[in-house]
This record gives sequence, C-alpha cells and structure tokens, in this order.
Amino acid sequence: MHSDKLTRYRNAQHPIPQKMLRWHLYGAGLENLGKNGQPEEVPVPEPGDDELLVRIDALGLCLSDTKVVSLGEKHPRLVGRDLQKEPVVLGHEVS
Repeated sequence: MHSDKLTRYRNAQHPIPQKMLRWHLYGAGLENLGKNGQPEEVPVPEPGDDELLVRIDALGLCLSDTKVVSLGEKHPRLVGRDLQKEPVVLGHEVS
C-alpha cells in the first residue's frame, strides 16, 4: 500500500520547483565538476512550445561522460573552449 506522498509523487501531483541541481564541468578532472564538489542550483528552464519538462529521479554517467571529465578542454568536442568561462553540462551538451 502506497502512502499519499508516494502516490502524489508518482502521479506528479506536486508543484514544479523553481530551482534544480546541475553539474557544470569547469575543466579536466573530478575536482572541476560542480562548485566545491557539489552540484549548482539553477532555475528550472521553461519548456518551449515543442519541448517537454521531465522530472529526473536518478542519473548515471556513461563512459563518454567520464572521458569528457578526464580530458576537459582536450576532449575532441571541446577543443578551443574555455570551460572556466563556458562550462558544459555532461550528457546534455557534450556526449
């Protein structure tokens, strides 16, 4: 038997939060993932007319993400990009 809270969660019967957590990559190595080893709080984006806003309950990294973290600006998709000024979001912008 599910609690009311779990049922509301499964049915998305709760307000959309104003903020979400995101991991930005600022350079090569895990020490450059996030700020002080933590994800950053950013506004929840407003979906466009042809987009969906999706709730994420879990995440994972694929091997291509670990290569981006390891190589940083030396990764083929990021050559010439200054990650300190223009950080990337793994998966979303790179993989």
